[in-house]
Amino acid sequence: MNIRQYCDIIKYMEKTPEGINESSQQENRIEKIVTHEGFFHTDEVFATAILKDLFPESMELKDGGKADFVKYLRTRDKGTISRYKESPSTLLTDVGGEYDFENFNMDHHQIEGAGARENGIKYAAAGLIWKHFGKEWIKYVDVYSRRLNMSEEEIDFVWGQVDETYVQFFDSSDTGQMESITCELKDGTELNGKPFSFSEIIRLYNIDVGDGSKHQKRFDLAVEVMRTS
Repeated sequence: MNIRQYCDIIKYMEKTPEGINESSQQENRIEKIVTHEGFFHTDEVFATAILKDLFPESMELKDGGKADFVKYLRTRDKGTISRYKESPSTLLTDVGGEYDFENFNMDHHQIEGAGARENGIKYAAAGLIWKHFGKEWIKYVDVYSRRLNMSEEEIDFVWGQVDETYVQFFDSSDTGQMESITCELKDGTELNGKPFSFSEIIRLYNIDVGDGSKHQKRFDLAVEVMRTS
């Protein structure tokens, strides 16, 4: 569902208290989004946060009801992942062993990887989702904030700034490329060291999930932290 379709649904909901018709729901090609379960990293947390804004699980309706849209699933079961890879209505992120955007397969763990930026930073789940859906997300935020007048040039600029300032650090942390960061103080002094970054903060949400019973709850919490940060 692109941002235009999303806004069309919002307009329909505002005009039609009883809910969304079947044809509106069919505009959404993606019906499921799959990532891995267990210990999580910032790259798939960020990816899921972006996707949940653009592909909502559900929406509250004016009459008090709810319309379901996209189902999110976390699994490492190879058979399940293999079946979903063949589904044209399922997007896989950080699982599946293949990068093929046309079929919504968005993994970077395969031997050949999923490409790299011009500066050499490889794409992980965060970068791949931002690469293909980031500008749609910016449009979504623009609409949500009721600004409604960002130019394509402004969107391109914001997209690049977010990638340079945040997303490439999420990716480089996940791919093992980040070893240290050099910061320069106002007096010219340089500080070198491994930063306690936002990625490290997100990793802390894995605390007390050793037995696996709290993984989903902690993952959901990390996603919501990312969505509101």
